[in-house]
Amino acid sequence: MRIYKISFLVMMILLVVWIFYPASSGNPYRAVAWIEDYPGATGRYATYTPVLAEDTCKVVGPTVGADYGKLTFEDIDDDGVKEAIIETKVLFDWGELYQPERFVLKYKQDKNGLPSFFLMDSISK
Repeated sequence: MRIYKISFLVMMILLVVWIFYPASSGNPYRAVAWIEDYPGATGRYATYTPVLAEDTCKVVGPTVGADYGKLTFEDIDDDGVKEAIIETKVLFDWGELYQPERFVLKYKQDKNGLPSFFLMDSISK
C-alpha cells in the first residue's frame, strides 16, 4: 500500500512539473540569450530581447512583448528549426481585461554566421 502512495505522489509531482514547465520552453539557440524585462508599473507586460550569449550588449533581433507574455520555442513552419514565440499566457482568466497577443520570431544566421531574428508573424486578438 505504501508503494502505491509513493508512486501516486511521484506521478502528481511529474504532472505538475509537466504542466508548468513544458518541454518547449528550453532555449534551443546556444549562441543566444533572452533578456526578459517588465517595463510597466506591474509585472503584467513582459518583453523579450534576443542578444548574443557571449556579449549581451549585442542585440540580434527585435524586442517584442505581450500582456502576460511568455517565451516558448516551437517549430511551427516544419523547417526543422524552432521559432521563438512570445504570446499571452494566462493560467486563470478571472475576467481581467488584457490584450491577447502572439509574436513569432524566425531564426536565421547572417553571412558571418551570427544569429539573428526577424518578426515572422504577429497576431493581436
